[in-house]
Amino acid sequence: MDQHRIRSTFSACNLWANQKLAGLFTCLDEAAANKTIVNSFPSVKRTFLHIWDAGLIWLNRLRGLHLTGFPVENVKVVLTKC
Repeated sequence: MDQHRIRSTFSACNLWANQKLAGLFTCLDEAAANKTIVNSFPSVKRTFLHIWDAGLIWLNRLRGLHLTGFPVENVKVVLTKC
């Protein structure tokens, strides 16, 4: 498989997964999103932000760019009930 097709397939799968996660996450209320849980991250919100960061970091690596911080450090997530 050539590089263009690999990147294209990866991008399509990544978009699908991000849309699914965002759809689920935005349906949570603030209390549920920030509720302390026993997991790798202390809340569903922090887990979601980690996944988002990882995707952005890999995208930039594929572009040959190096990030010095986490992309979502300064992002304010607004939750709405579905």
